[in-house]
Amino acid sequence: MTKKVDVKAAEQELKQKVDNAKRLKAKSREAKLQLKQAKKAAKRASKAARAARKDSDDARRLYKKAVARADKAAKAPKQKKDGAARRTRRAKSSPAIGTPRKTSASRRAARRPRRESTATPAGVDFEVAFTDNDLKTLEPH
Repeated sequence: MTKKVDVKAAEQELKQKVDNAKRLKAKSREAKLQLKQAKKAAKRASKAARAARKDSDDARRLYKKAVARADKAAKAPKQKKDGAARRTRRAKSSPAIGTPRKTSASRRAARRPRRESTATPAGVDFEVAFTDNDLKTLEPH
């Protein structure tokens, strides 16, 4: 009977050790997955830190330039010009090139008053000024 008990005890011990090995293997798989995720997170964080450092360097450079520009502007003497000088300077600038506008014939005619025919002077009545005899002498025979 001891052999049967020994066999059953050995089987029980084997079963426990197999279950323990499976549990440890699953735990190992989980740990590997967590490690992989942690590495990815660290890589993302490193990338973000590099980008932030570059941005801060750019901002620092721009700030230094702005400060230098402000110092230079503060040191430079300011010349005050009166309003007339500014207006004349603006007037001296080259005028815009203007091209003649096209006008239609109807607009041209409307602008130009029609001249009356100069054959008869103004205020002279043709009927009164000439008689039938005058007209007969003018007609060709």
